[in-house]
Amino acid sequence: MQVDRNVVSIQPKPARLIRAPLLGISGSSDEEKPHDQESAASHFVEPYSADPDQRSVIRQVLDDLDISDDEGRRIFLLALEYEIGAFQQVILKHLDPVEDTATVDAQMAHIATAAKQLSDLLVDAGDRTKASILKGMAHADIFNRIADNRYLASLECEIDRLACACETSIETERRRQEPSNQASRRFIKMLANIYSECFEARPGCEPDEPFPFILRIIVEQTGLPVRFDESFVRQTLSGTGLAGS
Repeated sequence: MQVDRNVVSIQPKPARLIRAPLLGISGSSDEEKPHDQESAASHFVEPYSADPDQRSVIRQVLDDLDISDDEGRRIFLLALEYEIGAFQQVILKHLDPVEDTATVDAQMAHIATAAKQLSDLLVDAGDRTKASILKGMAHADIFNRIADNRYLASLECEIDRLACACETSIETERRRQEPSNQASRRFIKMLANIYSECFEARPGCEPDEPFPFILRIIVEQTGLPVRFDESFVRQTLSGTGLAGS
């Protein structure tokens, strides 16, 4: 059978070597591996199927930032789709869905702070101030309960308990979300790797640098449950040798 040499000759040669998927490479710490995870490298990974609009938005961001050259951007998008596919199949399937509780946590933190401040104000209040408070509370009580110093001490105790309950709830939620945070760290490190390989540059962590902006756009476009706030990205990449200065 004769081979059409013209067809063979038009196949482009890769300008850079990329590894996909990177999520299964050796050297990852055991803490970062979900249980029962088998190496992604030993299984077929179906690339993430980005729709034309998603691909266009991400590509436009790369073009606007003028990162690397056209070939580097093309390879980056190709590697990105494989990596997202590996991330979904190897990492996310081991996670229980976690709600976004950032708003609730922020409100709980404000309540805890306000409760502590109120408790301190009551403790530091003078006798006349406390007497006025107790008088007003007794007058407003529809059950005609006695409002004395013991009542005020009980009130201070309940306010302290409110602050403690809010802080405990926030800490419990943070522990519950830790597996999700580990997955986010995995994704950020993966993206930093392909950024470095495809663009031959270290991914900086500062808000005015390209990497955090690209990360945010990718997460927003794909809907992946990945944290991309500035402090989390910096903490994730610090000490890895990936982040630029």
